[in-house]
Amino acid sequence: MSIENLKTVQSFDIDKYDGVRAKIEKVELSPIEMKNFGEGDKEVQQIIITTSNIADENEKAINIIEYISLKKDIETGEFGIPENSKSKAQKMLKYFKVTNFKDLIGKEVRVCKKVTDKGTFLGFHYGV
Repeated sequence: MSIENLKTVQSFDIDKYDGVRAKIEKVELSPIEMKNFGEGDKEVQQIIITTSNIADENEKAINIIEYISLKKDIETGEFGIPENSKSKAQKMLKYFKVTNFKDLIGKEVRVCKKVTDKGTFLGFHYGV
């Protein structure tokens, strides 16, 4: 295949998964990465939450993944859950009535379509 031979392909139909229910299967920490946010490099770490497989009518299984950013403590340099009640992390913990992200395993989530300036994707509904 070459760049000249690339063709348009059928894309993923996000709308058919909007509102589907799935169970959270895995919660893990990402490795610490360096990312550039326009003001220089910054260390970033996230919680990665993955659902069990959801199959469509063609039996193609997908997983929905939600990323929750952690905050770096200015005194210790360790990453942790942001204290701010408006953070995605705190909203998710409150919505699911848990105090630890590991307690999300086995919880049912409603998949929802999210539209941002970066694109359209699937995520979890948790009051955000």
